[in-house]
Amino acid sequence: MRILCQVVFLVLVKAGICIELHPISISWIHADLQEEKVVLNIRIFAEDLIYFHNLTPDETLELDADLLQSSAKKHIDVLNKGIAILDENNNRASGQFTKSNFSALKKTSYHVMDLNRLSLYYQFEFQLSKDLEFITFAQNLNAVPSISFLSISKNGNELVSQRELRSNKPFTIKRDATSIGSVEQEDFMLSYFSLSDTKVTHEITLPILLLQSFVQIKSVDDLEMLEKFITENSSVEVDKTIIKPEIETFSVMNENGIKEGAIVNIRIAYPLNEIPDNIALEWSHFNWKMRWFESIIDAFGVEKKHKFSRFKPKIEMGRKLESLEKN
Repeated sequence: MRILCQVVFLVLVKAGICIELHPISISWIHADLQEEKVVLNIRIFAEDLIYFHNLTPDETLELDADLLQSSAKKHIDVLNKGIAILDENNNRASGQFTKSNFSALKKTSYHVMDLNRLSLYYQFEFQLSKDLEFITFAQNLNAVPSISFLSISKNGNELVSQRELRSNKPFTIKRDATSIGSVEQEDFMLSYFSLSDTKVTHEITLPILLLQSFVQIKSVDDLEMLEKFITENSSVEVDKTIIKPEIETFSVMNENGIKEGAIVNIRIAYPLNEIPDNIALEWSHFNWKMRWFESIIDAFGVEKKHKFSRFKPKIEMGRKLESLEKN
């Protein structure tokens, strides 16, 4: 199975302050396939409201809850346009918004770094024509790089679990399907590096089953084991000096904790003591589940790409430093 990887980096600037947020919009879609309609239940992180509605925090990096509530309501239109059910001729099924749940927004304000722990819920219903034989689920949330995980059930039976949807990757199922065979667990790793004068950051998002094929992580408290794995299998070398990694965050991006089907996010930092000149990034661990992955590297504001594999586990970059002194 090919591993699909993509990286993006989002920075908000407010009063000279840079805020590193999660680099990609991730949502969960559950489709209840009924006789005459499909009911879609969609879960997003409140962090998406920043991406899609250009919200700017105040000087303390706080966002007003009323502004978040207002943006959450506006997001109904974003989802209605960006998530669709198509027939065999790629015509959209008639759909309407039915309800939402923003009860997670209880406080008067929120720090931006807390928004990726708050879930918002939306429900839509799509009517199916009588002669429709195949149903295609499509995601086209192009305002920012986005990925959705689709699950489909019918009469209480799960047909599809954690199927990846992107703007160029729809999913089609037969309307009267009662089974699609064994449920396929897709393996992917979303990965990006960010290089600055003070640190190198590597953020990865991947299924827990893929991570557990690397290292036997059982909870988000297993940081020592995870850090040991990162130290042994991924390195950042600055001017021929290996930098020790630090796990900044290790979080589960679903509500049921670490279990099969969970998606986890890891942010690794490599602090720098001086302005770097030459930097080498390396990832040396590959197995039968992940044979390669592609990264986009934000190297001091310049985008670079590299496909990490057993054949090319390392990328080296030089930086021409300008004199700090002006004549």
